[in-house]
Amino acid sequence: MEKIELCQRDEVEAIRLKYGHETASHAFASLYIWQWDMGLTILLEPDMFAVKCRWKGENAWFFPCGGEEAKARFLRGHLGEPDFKLCYIRPEDKAFLEKCFGGRFILRETPNDHEYLYDRQEQILLAGGRFYSMRRHRSRLMREHEVTIRRLCPGEMRAALEIAGEWKHRPHPEGEGGLMDRHAVTAVLERARELEITAVLAYVDGREAALCGGYGLCGHIFDLSFAKQRENMTGLSAYARGELLRILPERYTCINAEEDLGLEGLRNLKQNMRPTGMNRMFEGEVRRDEA
Repeated sequence: MEKIELCQRDEVEAIRLKYGHETASHAFASLYIWQWDMGLTILLEPDMFAVKCRWKGENAWFFPCGGEEAKARFLRGHLGEPDFKLCYIRPEDKAFLEKCFGGRFILRETPNDHEYLYDRQEQILLAGGRFYSMRRHRSRLMREHEVTIRRLCPGEMRAALEIAGEWKHRPHPEGEGGLMDRHAVTAVLERARELEITAVLAYVDGREAALCGGYGLCGHIFDLSFAKQRENMTGLSAYARGELLRILPERYTCINAEEDLGLEGLRNLKQNMRPTGMNRMFEGEVRRDEA
């Protein structure tokens, strides 16, 4: 097992993209920035990688990503271990387990890990009755305040880190298992160039007020991995998010806004954004009488 290092990025991403893994859970940028909060380490082989996740359990692993033979070998090697657990299992991974291991795993759906998917143009335009409230709040913000946007660049990084720092020092509910973004947003900002992050800063009445950004997940999907505000201001998140999506290359038509961690407020926000789909996730444990 190894610490997740930037020098592994190209190899991890090559394996992920080779095998068509399009969820945010296994993307290198996500793994890198969440390694401190989730206790992640990586096993990296020529045709597979697997990530151990101490937040999910002492012997919990993301479902391995790679070739079928390499994945099966990894799984067989861990079947007899105590408390072996798999998480972030996609429906196609679930089918792989059922095909190759029969009924040896007990699988359950984990809605807190589902990833929300959105149509990019819908999130920019906010047209129609489904988006009435979001559109009204955004319009009111723009009417009552001077609101501008700047693309994040090295000269703006200090302001971005200040917003992230102020956000972290405000009280927030914890996600499932006590997970909180204590280090992820700082890590993504400090390594924005290496992780190829695209982000914007929103200014309200001349003051930096919000931060929003992410990275390309695959050919047509952009991962919206962070959005922070200096203080709660109705309509600001919709404004910053929309302006970020406007500047993306045209090839990105789908937005992945990741999971809601079981947090009611975050779940309500993401559901109110009107997702067009979900990446469903499962967890699995070995049947003890089958190990």
